[in-house]
Amino acid sequence: MDNLKRHHLKPHGQSFVKIAASTSSSESGRMPHPEKDPTTSFICPVCDKNFSTIHGLIRQLKIHASYGKDNAAPSISNENNTDVRKLPLLKSYAVIQSAFKSRIKTLRLENSDNFLEIKQFLNSKEEDFQDIILKELQKNELKVNCMLMCKYSTASNTGIVTEEKNFKTKNNIVLTQKNIGELYYSIVDKLLVETAYFQEKESGWSLYSILYLEIRVDKFNPLHASSFIDLPAIIKTKHAVINVQNDDNLCFKWAGVLMGI
Repeated sequence: MDNLKRHHLKPHGQSFVKIAASTSSSESGRMPHPEKDPTTSFICPVCDKNFSTIHGLIRQLKIHASYGKDNAAPSISNENNTDVRKLPLLKSYAVIQSAFKSRIKTLRLENSDNFLEIKQFLNSKEEDFQDIILKELQKNELKVNCMLMCKYSTASNTGIVTEEKNFKTKNNIVLTQKNIGELYYSIVDKLLVETAYFQEKESGWSLYSILYLEIRVDKFNPLHASSFIDLPAIIKTKHAVINVQNDDNLCFKWAGVLMGI
């Protein structure tokens, strides 16, 4: 019974610290300090590099986070969306939220395989992500972001405390099916950085379980150039607005010209 209890109270998750105790420390019965002992290594979950101190790992995570902000978004093609493959979804997903006539949609991918490592779980959802985006691209151009929900645990005076934490990415614009794989890789990198940084920064919290990944899809309507549009009668009769009657698609140019008059 004691062994079973210890198994249930032990939090699951990937450790970023590997300690190989030296002979002297084993003989003394004391565990060396992880930041001073040369046999300690801190492993970055994004690039798998080893660091001798926790500060080195945190600096590396910050570099990954900074890189993600500037370069995570995939390159966008200006081609039209007519080349989207007409593929059905290979699997069924739980649509947990739909608003504005399905203009905004949230789909949830559960951790049905009970993965214990975040990177392994996210890699397993790449095909699902691509299927969802390809299907939604058949309808509209998209804005896409993801949210990862995990449960963390920590020890307290009253026992083991668990709490749910979520990690989000920014919106990414998707116009065509090109670079969807690159987009997902950037999302995975961002989530790995966020989760690793949280675990190192918030001392005492360990990953207990991975709950689900949510994919949030929003219809993207970019501004398009247009020609002359007549004013509504209620505004026109006020004689307070100059509305250039142009026959081209240079409305913004004519608006700039009027500002200089």
